[in-house]
Amino acid sequence: MEENLGFDFLFKKMPQLSPLQFMWSTMAATCWFTSGFYQVGSIFTQYTPPHRCQNELDRRFRNESGHHSISYEAGLFSTEGLKNPSCQMYNISWSRLCPMEEEQEALECAKNFFKDADLTELEVISCDKNVFDITTEPAFTNTVTTEFNLVCDRAHFSSILTSCFMAGMVLGVVLGGLIMDRFGRKLACLTGQLGSVVINLAIAFSNSISIYAALRFFAAFFSMVQATSCFVYCVEIIGPKYRTWMGNWAAVLFTFGFMCISPIVTIFKDWREMQIAFSFAPIPFIAIYFWILPNSAAWLYSVGKFEEAKSAVKNIAYQLNVKGINEDFLEKLEAEVKNCQKKAIVGKKYTQLDLIKSAGMRRTTITICIFWFCLVTLYYGLTFGMSDLGGNVIYTNLGFGVAEAFGFGTVSFLIDHPYFGRRKGNMYIAAFATAGCFSAFIGDLLQLSMLKIVSAFVGKLGASAAFGVAYIYASELFPTPMRGIGVGTASACGRIGGVLSPFIADFSRFASYLPFALFTVFGLALISATYFLPETLSMPMLISKDQAEDFYRVSYGRKDNRKEEELLKI
Repeated sequence: MEENLGFDFLFKKMPQLSPLQFMWSTMAATCWFTSGFYQVGSIFTQYTPPHRCQNELDRRFRNESGHHSISYEAGLFSTEGLKNPSCQMYNISWSRLCPMEEEQEALECAKNFFKDADLTELEVISCDKNVFDITTEPAFTNTVTTEFNLVCDRAHFSSILTSCFMAGMVLGVVLGGLIMDRFGRKLACLTGQLGSVVINLAIAFSNSISIYAALRFFAAFFSMVQATSCFVYCVEIIGPKYRTWMGNWAAVLFTFGFMCISPIVTIFKDWREMQIAFSFAPIPFIAIYFWILPNSAAWLYSVGKFEEAKSAVKNIAYQLNVKGINEDFLEKLEAEVKNCQKKAIVGKKYTQLDLIKSAGMRRTTITICIFWFCLVTLYYGLTFGMSDLGGNVIYTNLGFGVAEAFGFGTVSFLIDHPYFGRRKGNMYIAAFATAGCFSAFIGDLLQLSMLKIVSAFVGKLGASAAFGVAYIYASELFPTPMRGIGVGTASACGRIGGVLSPFIADFSRFASYLPFALFTVFGLALISATYFLPETLSMPMLISKDQAEDFYRVSYGRKDNRKEEELLKI
């Protein structure tokens, strides 16, 4: 028997990937499909249309439904000469100057006043309410921003709402692993999906911004619980040869999920209707897939439920029509798993503090955390900033989805190639994303809108491809007993960047080129962080902390009197 294969010993008899295994993995990966709705949907539900101040004439004239009968466009004459026409207005008593009861007469009176008035003599004040443009595409009739008036001096609330969501993702990353390790992959998937349905449905009935923010926090939490547990399940059900590919396939389904938002929001124009539609996305998994998917034998073996694990393996072998999975083979598999567990765990429970106690581990942990922080800030910053690119956000979302799917779908070829590997491959990808951000910065400065939009797509493609490397790279850098806390810590650092990303995107209110300038800096930092990480392609899986320290010592060039082959020998 070969040593240290652990659960992967099963794939000496079981196929690495079959059509049925691909179907199971895809069913599990639909959790990422639904996560696409929840993580990107706020770009539409919180969309900010063009707006101007609500003046006295707007309040005077209303239609039968109680809404302003004077449209956004019809009242634009009142913004002439203002430095910030979206949030400022002239302090004019229209009831005194234009007391007419007929709307058109009053508007003509107001327009004539502006033709003759010396605008420099008029007092300028900030407005407390706004009139929004609901006719120009995407023509949403009601969004969170319009309903709660999150513009002008309340515009920062939109970024706070997005940050609340990202904070929920941090908690979901931290607790998601604990939940799936304690209760199993399938049950964690189901919990995340059920929670997502309930919470996202409740969001649609929020009647205050504070309730909306709190529910969005928990929506993010359940989104990450389902995504994390389903990701692990979909790679455990197949052999090691195809896990990189299936991991990226889950990411591609995420992009398909948020691309599906575009046709949905062409039908539903009110944010509450959109939210209800999003909330039902997990129904196929809950109603059908959960009951079809076999239990994760890998998880059952990892928690010592060996009899249940044997039954799960037999069930999978029966469905795949695999011969030779007899009691003798199952005994060898159990012995292999136990042997690997002894070498990997050696009786010690590790914590986050162990990540910084030794020199090599500390350097690796700090570097991969910087890597994740810069990457997530770049990825979500570009995502949340898509509405600032101009054009119809519905089509921009589709374009970003195509770019992202292409990035996720092709990155496996690059990082598995001997010439590039994880380190050099990711440096090229990060450089590609950085070049896109810098080009968008130049396009904005020169007011070349097409260059800006195309370059933003390039940046998003590169950031998406780098995201496809992130989980794989981080998992290969840490030894088995510390892999969970290592990857979890790196991912949590990344989500902190996600909390900050909407505020960076909001810098466009001060200067439209600022976000792309900052994203370029984060891209350069990502390249630098990758440069200082060791290469892991074709390296044996790190089993213990001591072996990992030996690997770091060789990779970082510290002197040691042992040969590299001895240091990395398992």
